[in-house]
Amino acid sequence: MTPAPSAVRRPSRRISQGIARGSLTPDEVTRLQAQQQSIANLEASALADGLLTREEFKTLRNELNEASLCIWAEKHDADGNQMPGYRFGRNVFVRSG
Repeated sequence: MTPAPSAVRRPSRRISQGIARGSLTPDEVTRLQAQQQSIANLEASALADGLLTREEFKTLRNELNEASLCIWAEKHDADGNQMPGYRFGRNVFVRSG
């Protein structure tokens, strides 16, 4: 049981899109990339014996889910060029302050 390759590649693409659009600040990018590196290290250590146990799979999946939420939150916060959230048929921006 290993996470789908797209689940591992997708976060890097989403971070790159945030950089290109300006919705991520340099500090946010650094934190998110460190988080991705931590997940890669966790995956490497889990697969070191050639097997991924159910518990290791759950841990890795939970870390990927948490990272996904962090990426979304950083791309939609009031730092950088804000990406709108789409709610109730209109674009909604977060108010800063």
